[in-house]
Amino acid sequence: MNLASSVFERNPRQHTAVLRPARMAAADRAAIAAGTPGRELMERAGGACTRVAVRQAGGIGGARFLVLAGPGNNGGDGFVVARRLREQRGAVRCLFVGDPHEIRGDAALHADLMRRSGVPLSVVDGQSALPPADVVVDALFGTGFRGALTGAAAALVDRLSLLPESVRVVSVDMPSGVNGRTGEVLGPVVRANCTVAVQALKPGLLLGEGAERAGEIHCVDIGIPLPERPDAWCADLSTAVSAVPLRGVSAHKWQAAVLVIGGSTGMTGAPQLAARAAFRAGAGLVTLATARVVSEIVQMGTPEVMTVALPDDGSGIGPGADQFLRERIPFARYGALALGMGLGRAGHLRAFVQSVLAASPNPVVLDADGLNALRPDDLVAARAPLVLTPHVGELARLGCEIGDAADRLEKVQAAAQAWGSVLLAKGPVTIVAAPGAVPVFCTSGTSDLGTAGSGDVLSGVIAAYIARGASLQDAAVAGACVHGRAGWRAATRGESRTMEHSVGVGIRPGFSPLSRAVFRPVARWIVAGDVIEELGSAEMQLRECTG
Repeated sequence: MNLASSVFERNPRQHTAVLRPARMAAADRAAIAAGTPGRELMERAGGACTRVAVRQAGGIGGARFLVLAGPGNNGGDGFVVARRLREQRGAVRCLFVGDPHEIRGDAALHADLMRRSGVPLSVVDGQSALPPADVVVDALFGTGFRGALTGAAAALVDRLSLLPESVRVVSVDMPSGVNGRTGEVLGPVVRANCTVAVQALKPGLLLGEGAERAGEIHCVDIGIPLPERPDAWCADLSTAVSAVPLRGVSAHKWQAAVLVIGGSTGMTGAPQLAARAAFRAGAGLVTLATARVVSEIVQMGTPEVMTVALPDDGSGIGPGADQFLRERIPFARYGALALGMGLGRAGHLRAFVQSVLAASPNPVVLDADGLNALRPDDLVAARAPLVLTPHVGELARLGCEIGDAADRLEKVQAAAQAWGSVLLAKGPVTIVAAPGAVPVFCTSGTSDLGTAGSGDVLSGVIAAYIARGASLQDAAVAGACVHGRAGWRAATRGESRTMEHSVGVGIRPGFSPLSRAVFRPVARWIVAGDVIEELGSAEMQLRECTG
């Protein structure tokens, strides 16, 4: 699959790199080997964390700071924070978990500098109480942590969770207790108001419970050169959306035409939602091919949509409908297809879906029952280029099991490679993977999108973006970004939007991987139709970077 036109290949540095902890550690070692002393990198990281901590306090004057430090390099960053706060005449204390005689290397150097500045290193045990603080800096354990916190560290984190909500918690690189590779949490864990990610994001900040614990994320550059191809990109929303071509002044409806195929009794709304979403996402013409028993309902509910009534079996698309469809639909005229929404689970539908994938020379967005009808070898054999949009359950039915402890990024990337398709794995944070390409995280989603029909809307948007001329990966990423932003707009319609700029518009100066953590409690319950109505405004908003 040719992805040379992808915005992520053309403009990689407009997005933020995501590195697994082991690769980040290797980049750190390479920077030191190239001549930047480790103590200097630690100084830069601690300096960046200090600036964030002071902002969280609303200024240095009158604020009480508490630094919680562990025995590794993460603790070393904490020592720098404590020293710098004291140098700015801040009121600061540093609590240390472990044996201070085991502090080694650059961390030991900065521990000594901290003591000389007038900040003592107070060793804590499981019985130690937390002193009063306005801002707590969590520098206990970093991105390499695995397993569960135990002993004094666990007791300290438990006490931290009992502090008043007014106390702001800033984590250094990763909330302590979170697995930096998977986002898994197995025991006590810090809930941060914000996390300062050093040089690159780590998957654990974007996945699983780690995303819920990270708060607002600030990614800071301390001068560590990163590999040209990271483990993933975290999409800058405005740049991702700019990859979808706007329709020209002389465009006509067939230049961005979408064919939607799906629907059965009891699920007549699913293909209609996809069709309406395609229109709102810029399709000039949408045709809906559905069972005859469904087509009249569609014509009444969605008058803009052209319909093709297929032979049915009384409840859905019947045997032999594929031949009927081939004879009546000029597949080549449609820039993209969206297939599977509300299709049903009848046994003959596997052959129907296979036939459509063989007939279409243009890309197909395969969703819902379209995925359920197939086996992995059917995906490999498909003639049409595919964008797959499964949730976790649909992925499992295709043989890609993703549990809480799994490396979700690795599994999604491997499945995309094996199936030769662009794979959009739905979730609170969406991952888009494509063969031979760097995967992409999309962070604009909101829990309000966990509503019936939301996935059908996403499929329609992606199909429209492909029909408008975007590459498959760009269309999938931009579709996820706009879909998430439209859901956010729908959920906050008429409410205060003072926090809007921080909800995934960009990585710098800060963003939240789960926007519900930012704008609650102003949200209202929404339905899929509300999201459709916000699609155009969401796209334009992101293009204009208005946040």
